[in-house]
Amino acid sequence: MKRILVGLLLLLSLFANFTYAQEKVKVGEAGLTFDLPQGWEETPIRDNRRPPSMERTDPLILRWKQTYIVDPAGRKVSSGPNVTVNVTVFYVAADTNVVIASGSLMQRQGWPFFSFRTSDRDALKLPKSVGYLTEFSSREGIRLKAFVIHAINKGCFVEINLSAPQDIFPTKEKEFRSIIQSLSFLK
Repeated sequence: MKRILVGLLLLLSLFANFTYAQEKVKVGEAGLTFDLPQGWEETPIRDNRRPPSMERTDPLILRWKQTYIVDPAGRKVSSGPNVTVNVTVFYVAADTNVVIASGSLMQRQGWPFFSFRTSDRDALKLPKSVGYLTEFSSREGIRLKAFVIHAINKGCFVEINLSAPQDIFPTKEKEFRSIIQSLSFLK
């Protein structure tokens, strides 16, 4: 039954039209904006009763989860678990090199680099940024595939992580690339 459901979700995702309304997301602490297609909602990560700290030991972490996709008939269908966009922000020294900081962080997390995201191939427009295609396991033990973008803006190190389970990732890749292409810093 689970395989049938996953197969149906994959099939529906392949035919989903991603030209529906976009939501402009603004992460003011990082001066970052990006577009999310319809069907995404912000989900709480921490106790929102206290202001978030961006200290290295307590970074600002924001998460959006895809709650549904729109099938070819225009119906909203559940997208399944673990399709997320996470944004993590913490302060860094003004002279921090994004490539060195990014490589160090990826190595510390143990995430392999399968390929690099570039402005030529992936329309990654953020200045002082670098991106990767990688894989890792969730806390629940689900193997996830992800695009990870690291950037530095106005003294903040920003990580944008767009992930989905390995079997669903191919159907989300076009949508993730669209989100990556929409990434920009506020002037």
